[in-house]
Formats: sequence, C-alpha cells, structure tokens
Amino acid sequence: MLDDIHRAFSSPLLPCDERMLTLIAAEHARSVTARFLDDRRAEIGEALAGCLAALPDVDGPLSLYFDPVFGMLGHAIAGRREIAAPSYAAEACLALHAAGVEGEWDFRLEGPARLRFAGRFVLPRAEEGRIVARGGRVTVDLHGQAPVTFRRERNDWTLISGNGVGELPRVRKIVFLSEDALDGRDYGVIPAPVALPDEPLLAAWRGALTLIRSASPRYAAWTERVIRYVIPLVAPEGAMLNGSQGHRPAEVHMSTPSDPLRLAEMLIHEASHQHFFLATRLGAVDDGSDKALHYSPLVREGRPIERILLAYHAVANILLFYRAYEAAGLPRSDFFHRNREQLLGELAQLDEPLQRTGSLTAVGLGMYAPLAEAMAAREQLR
Repeated sequence: MLDDIHRAFSSPLLPCDERMLTLIAAEHARSVTARFLDDRRAEIGEALAGCLAALPDVDGPLSLYFDPVFGMLGHAIAGRREIAAPSYAAEACLALHAAGVEGEWDFRLEGPARLRFAGRFVLPRAEEGRIVARGGRVTVDLHGQAPVTFRRERNDWTLISGNGVGELPRVRKIVFLSEDALDGRDYGVIPAPVALPDEPLLAAWRGALTLIRSASPRYAAWTERVIRYVIPLVAPEGAMLNGSQGHRPAEVHMSTPSDPLRLAEMLIHEASHQHFFLATRLGAVDDGSDKALHYSPLVREGRPIERILLAYHAVANILLFYRAYEAAGLPRSDFFHRNREQLLGELAQLDEPLQRTGSLTAVGLGMYAPLAEAMAAREQLR
C-alpha cells in the first residue's frame, strides 16, 4: 500500500487517491503550524495563535493545506527570522476562514501590509484590525478604513462591500499574482520583474491549459491539482524563466512564451516539481549515503542525487506528455521535434547516476522506477 502511495507521485499515469494526498499535506501543515506556534507565539500574539490552533480540527481540501501560507510558516521556523511572522500567520488564519472556519480575532502586524483573502483578494494596506467570520461571511475591519466583507456563494467567495480591495485574475483555478499581492515579501526568490497579468498574458495561459487538456486530461488534472498561483515574470529577450520554491507550495514563477506548447511544457515541468515537493512530506528521497555531485545537463554543473532525481522526474514527465500530445494527433512543430530530442538526451544523462546509486529510499524509488519503466515502454496510453 505504501509503495503504491510513493509511486502515485511519479506521474499521472498511475492511480492517485487525492484523499491520501490531502492527508499527507494536512499532517505536514498541522505539524508545521504546531512548531510555528511553539517558536513564534510571543511575536504573533494570542489572538492569531488561537486562530491557528483551530487547524487540527479542520477537514479541508488539498488546496487548504498545500498552500504558500503554511509553507511560509515552516520557513519562518527554519532560521529565517526576518520573515514577517504576523503577516503570514494572519494570512493562514484568513485561509482557514476561506475554508469555512468561523471565529473572530484582532490582529496587529509587524508593520503596514496587504494581506490576501481566499488567495485572490488583496486587502487594503493596514497594520491592525479585526476579523469576524460567521454564517458564510467574512468581515475585515481595518482600523481607520471602511470594513471589507466577503460572502460565500456557490463554493466561491464574492466581495460584497469595501473599498481598495484588489481582485487578482484567474484562469480556471489558477490565480495570477501581482506586485501588490506579493507586497515585497518574496525574500529575493523572484529572479525577474513581475509582469502585468493583462489579457494577452491570460489568453496565452488559457491556450496552454486548453492544449494540455486536449493532449492529456490526466496531465491537465496533474497540473491543475498542484499549481494554483503563478507569479508571471518579464523574461529577458529570447529567454524563458520558470521555477518553484519548496517552501511555497502550489506557487510557481514563470515567464509567458507565445508558443502554447512551450508554456505547456513549462507547466508540466513545474507541476512535476510540486508533486515531488509533496512526496517529500513522506520522507527524504535518498538516504544521504551518495555524497557525489553528478552532472546535470539542465544546469550544466554537478548536483546531489536528490536534485538529479528532481530533474529526471520533471524531464520524464514532459516526455510522457509529449507522447500523449503525439498520440492525440496534435500539430508537431519544429520546436516539438527539436526539443524532444534534446530532452531525450538530457534524460539519458540524468538516468545514469540514478541507475548506479544505491541511495534512493522507498520514496525516491517510488518516483524513479515507474518513470524508468514508462520511458522504456514503446507505447503509452493517453
């Protein structure tokens, strides 16, 4: 049973019990929150601490637990004392209210900040206020400003009153973050200026997501399960940028190429990383016995075996998506043929140290072995 769980993280070609994924993410979020409260309770105050203490009693969806706010609580107790603990604690409480938890509490942040509610509403800048969540409504009373009220309608939230609230655009369930939404709290992890999520950019994303769904409904579900926030980037001329941070689950930063297949490939790549990060909630992918640095063609330098597996996992999933794309009879451009050959060469280089090493744990083997088998197969079902 446990081996089946490990293998479910390898690709969407194997069955996956989303209830189990939710349980894994929930246990991690609860553990992180408990340690955060032990470490930073005095800093955030008893009101916020009392709200966060409700997390163990919540029976929420995967999207509640696998979220940047709980990742940042963990980051705040990993030696990152500069992280704005009150702001992230307040956003975690707002996430609980968006999931249906009721309550009321006062807050005071480390300084004026713009919090987010339900992932996509950016509240006016404030340093203190009061939250009341009752009967399907959440009211945020920011001191010195008009109250902001949201109402739950048809499993979504609607702004019904208040001024100065920014609503972030969505494509399906993916929210596109802006500079205002980040509010200067990216801590240097964003490698380029943030792009304006205007209509041409959103149209490109709609095209890429439609392409993925046309090629493989399995990969569409795989992608949309774990990518819920995108920080759109302005890439240098001729470059493509994409990345994920393990401490910010469900969030990626990416540029937006005009070719929908290129963008689809980047999405598959980052969705693979997000599943990898979720799998590591079960344990390490290697036992630490392989001390060597192995060459990675993706970054053209030596990497520990864990990072080699991370890269292999992403490249193999892109190639499996390409198989589905080809089987669906979709147009194969010069980019498709050229890039597939390059990826096959990179995968072969990444595979060599993975075949040699004896350091992969059950979690690591669960992700590697099914992909190696699938890549060796001649046919792959859509």
